This record gives sequence, structure tokens and C-alpha cells, in this order.
Amino acid sequence: EKLAKDDTKARQLLDNTLDKIEVPIATALVGIKKYGKEIATFKGFDSPLDLSVAQSRLNRSTLNNMFHVLDKSLPSFRMYLKQKANTFHKDHLSWDELYKVTTKNTKTYSIEETKEIITKALKQVKPEFETHAQKVFRNNWVDWENSPVKQQGAYCVYIRGIKESRILINFDGTVESILSLAHEIGHSYHGDVLFGETTSNSNLKLNTAETASILFESIVLEHILTTTKSTNQKIEILEYNLNMYIGVLLEVYSRFLFEKQVFKQLEKGPLSPEDLNQIMIDSIITVFGDSIDHKTIQEKAWITKQHYYNSSLHFYNWHYIFGLLFSKGIQASLTNKELTDTDFDNFLRNTGKKTTEELMLTVGNTQDTTSFWTKALSIIEDDINLYIESI
Repeated sequence: EKLAKDDTKARQLLDNTLDKIEVPIATALVGIKKYGKEIATFKGFDSPLDLSVAQSRLNRSTLNNMFHVLDKSLPSFRMYLKQKANTFHKDHLSWDELYKVTTKNTKTYSIEETKEIITKALKQVKPEFETHAQKVFRNNWVDWENSPVKQQGAYCVYIRGIKESRILINFDGTVESILSLAHEIGHSYHGDVLFGETTSNSNLKLNTAETASILFESIVLEHILTTTKSTNQKIEILEYNLNMYIGVLLEVYSRFLFEKQVFKQLEKGPLSPEDLNQIMIDSIITVFGDSIDHKTIQEKAWITKQHYYNSSLHFYNWHYIFGLLFSKGIQASLTNKELTDTDFDNFLRNTGKKTTEELMLTVGNTQDTTSFWTKALSIIEDDINLYIESI
């Protein structure tokens, strides 16, 4: 799939392969979703989505409010994609160009420079953030080596027995690597707070597990943006961030709508590969509108998304959207001084034992969750406007 985004021949090869396996995969998908519906009914829920929401200690109305606000923000995202298409002298991006960047900055940073950037950025928001980052670096909790035998990306693991964390990263000195490391240090900070809780009270749900990590990443990103003197680097950082938003908010939203529609249509009878293709196309168009060339949509994307085939966990997708916007809402509360340092640590401490709505009340939210999601998305819309002003 990664090759298909850059290579027309590879995309054709992928399409040919998917054509050959679509019938048995469609049969499997339909069977798994029927099973999911039966399990939800057996457990007393109206739908697998209601079961998914309950398992995350969340009310369905909160999730509905989040999607309602996201729907209202879709024109801003489409405006960004159209603006990017203009830089390629096109009216619309093709599906394979969705994450294509308009500029590439070659500047890299040393490990010592990276440590300084992260600690300076975190200190400006909360001294304890910087103290924790210093502890991570001083105690050599980071495996920095850029090695071909290591997976790309980064990962943090909590070691409860010794109350420490370890971070694995393929560090190459790019801004993306710096932000990935900041993200994992956020996970480490969250774990440090939870070490004071019992194991049973540290059971994180996916929709709240990413709050500290995304917050740390956002803090460092904003610091680099405000301190860089290079226009190209500023555009590169903004595109990195906006591409992440497109992936997590828009593309994942289309996957959510696809799964929701599959469950709905299965009530009328079995679905063929052609039916699933059309549902995928309709779901993507609902989210992306006219910002992409509809003829280029990968209609068989439902085959390559492994989360659809987990028979014990349906609607895995919405958690990513929720986690990102939840973190942005907290960032807005910190920026607006609606949230104290103590409030944030208490929030993290309670992520393993309170409902999501109870947690939201501790980080600047009112009973009306719509206002919380609006503040979260306003930060993202500001990034879109800054990008458009910069190019």
C-alpha cells in the first residue's frame, strides 16, 4: 500500500491483487460483521457501535457531538486539500496524492540538539514536563539507533515493576523524528503519573491513552514553528501536521462511516464485493467532498484495513479521532488558562478509572461537550489557515 501511493505500476499491481481476492475477503467481512451484531445483541446493546462506546466508558451522545462538530469543520479540511492541489497545478488531488508534500526540507538535528529542542519546548508549558524529559534523557531510556532491523516509527513501554519507561525509535534527525520522540515522551510522562495508581486503576482505553503523547508532540511542534526562520521548514512542519490530521480525522472518519453503513445494510441481506466497493466510495466522498478526484478513489480499501477483521473489536476506528481531538481540547484549555498543572496531572491519574465524561469535566469542559470539540477543532483550523498564508 505504501508503494501504491508513489508508484503507478505498484498501484496497478495492488489493484490486480485485490481483484483476485475480493470475493473470499468480502465473505469473511460479512461473516465477521454479522457475528459482531449477534454478540452486541446478546450483551444487550442495540448495535456494535453502542457496545464499542460502552467499552470505552463513554456516552454515545458525546461521540455524536464530536462527529457533529467535525462535520461542520470538513469544509476547512477540503479547502486545505484544494490549496495543496493548486500548488501541483491541479483542480483536485488524486487519492494517491493525498499525503504528497509540496516541499522537502533537508535540515536534520543531532541528538543533543533534539534534547534541547524538546526540553525547551516542554518547559514553556509546564516545568514538570521538562523535568520528566530530562529524566528520560539522563537515564538513557531512549534507544536512538537508526537501524534497518528496527521498525519505523517509535514506541514507549511502561515497566511498572521498576517504575520506568523505555522508548524505541529509529532516530534520523528529521523534524518528524523529533516529534515522534516528543510523542513517546508524552506516553512516558502519562505512565509516570499512573505508577502511583494500582494496576487495576491504570487500565487505559484507547480514546484517552493518547492525550499526553499528542499534547507533548503538539507543544514541541508549536515551538519549532515559532522558532524556525526557514519558510520551507515551516511549510514542511505544517504539512506533516496537516497530513496527520487528514489521516486521523478524515480518512479514519471515512472508515468509520463505511463500517457503520455495512452494519446497516447487512440488516437487509448479504453484501457483495461490488456493494462494499460502493459503500467505500460513498463514505470517502461524504468526508472529502470535491477536494479529491472521485475517479481515483481506492474503492477496495476495505480489503486492506485489518481492523475490520477483528471479530472481538468492532469500530476500532473512532478511538483515533476521539483521542486526537480530546488532546487538542486539552491543549486549548491549557492555552486559555482554563486548566492548571495540577488539573492535568489529576486528569492523567484518573484515565484508568473514570468515565470519559468525568474526565472531560476536569480539563475545562462544560456539560455541553460541543463547546469542547469546537475549541479542539479551532486549533486545527488555525494550522490550516497558517499553512495557506505561508505558501
